[in-house]
Amino acid sequence: MKKIADFVLLAVGLLALLGQAVAAGPPAVNLGVNLLNESCEARERDDLAERVGIPTDSQIYCDGNLAGQLAYGQLLSGGNQDVEAARAALLSQYERSAMARTIASRASCAAATWVEASGAATVALLPCQLKLGGWPHLVVLSGDQKILAVADGSALLLPVMLKAAGLGATQISDYSSKDALQKLWGRPIVLASSSDLERFRQLTQQARSASNNFNFAQAEDIFRKALDLQVKLLSENDPAIADTLMDLALTVSNQAKADEAQALFRRAEAIVQKSPFESDRARLATYLGFEAANRQDYEAALKNAEAATHAWRKLAVGNNEKSLLRGDAIANFDTELAELAMALDFQARNGGARALVGSRDLLQCRARDPSAGVWRRRFDLACAHRTGPGLSE
Repeated sequence: MKKIADFVLLAVGLLALLGQAVAAGPPAVNLGVNLLNESCEARERDDLAERVGIPTDSQIYCDGNLAGQLAYGQLLSGGNQDVEAARAALLSQYERSAMARTIASRASCAAATWVEASGAATVALLPCQLKLGGWPHLVVLSGDQKILAVADGSALLLPVMLKAAGLGATQISDYSSKDALQKLWGRPIVLASSSDLERFRQLTQQARSASNNFNFAQAEDIFRKALDLQVKLLSENDPAIADTLMDLALTVSNQAKADEAQALFRRAEAIVQKSPFESDRARLATYLGFEAANRQDYEAALKNAEAATHAWRKLAVGNNEKSLLRGDAIANFDTELAELAMALDFQARNGGARALVGSRDLLQCRARDPSAGVWRRRFDLACAHRTGPGLSE
């Protein structure tokens, strides 16, 4: 009996140790603090197959919140290169990578700013803006002739990403000042905490999930919370809030509250006109079409659907041409193509006989509910592309 008891105790001890090992998860690397003094670390992903000679991709956590990621690939260089050739090779290979397509699906980035790195390393900073929420986003590229490293996440992570890229404390400090940030983005930027960004992401997902399930009252309530968070951190007229404001307006329209919806759309239109993104203006035309159909003004709905179709087709073709010029194996225009499909479908439902109804294979739109008299649509593919793959979890 004693042997059995000893065995049981041993088994329990082993299970406890195994439980601790599982709870501990992948090893973490301390990356210092971000611009709001949140402690950050990189944790290797344990859901990816190992690649010979290439580091394992990692996720960046700050104060326990997922804030960014580090991805790696093989850098095919031509041996000893001068600085300009090395920079061109790094940027060219990044633009052709799956990592670039993933980032482009959820953020718009400006031209690279190059950092004078020590040794053979080449480092570039790409200031970006997320398509969802309009938050400042950052991509840092680095290469050492063999490995391409791509870090992306909130602008808060600038010192963290530079440390991951191998820069020293002095350089990190120089590039992480307020003046350096304003110069990089070309304007003052708002730094939202990791918890605020995570809160906004969760609210947006919850609101769209409620909308998918036709619970528009709940979706409206959650969209208002997301908008309040943006306004608190940005401003009431910041172009970054346009997308959330349009989602809120459409959700209100889907509840047959026409006057309130039109007032929200007028507010959104004034903001969208200042937006740097043509996609915002194209999306406004799409949403105005749905709003008009909700009021059974099908002439206005068709007019807006045609405008949206034209705008999304222009964006989709333009992005496809850029992809082909870069030599991408897969064109990076899924977002615009999904939105174009939605506009084409809606145009067809409103009498646009020449619309390509076959594009519904890409995106399904809900027909008008005869009992409620409102046009309803699922966000199935549109949301998947508009929110982007996001940070892998």
